[in-house]
Amino acid sequence: EICSQSRKGAAWAKKIWKQYGFYLGIAVSDIVNLFAADKIIFTGGLAGAYSEFKEGLNSVMDENILPPYRKSVSIEACPQNHYIGADGAARLALL
Repeated sequence: EICSQSRKGAAWAKKIWKQYGFYLGIAVSDIVNLFAADKIIFTGGLAGAYSEFKEGLNSVMDENILPPYRKSVSIEACPQNHYIGADGAARLALL
């Protein structure tokens, strides 16, 4: 609902997504800095809303990712399969 309202231009919904992107950007920055991650992939419902929080996420990441990692990390959204995370966890459990 928040995503559809944001896409319709509702200011309150856009504000929520901006704040969401801010906090997610802090978390993703920490992951990149700790593990030298070169790719972050959002899946499921989160991927479908990526365009709504992308701006806030990227601005926080630009400020918080350590310089050696800034240009090497890429972010992608994979909206094809909403259950891809559960699929991966199930496959890992079967190993």
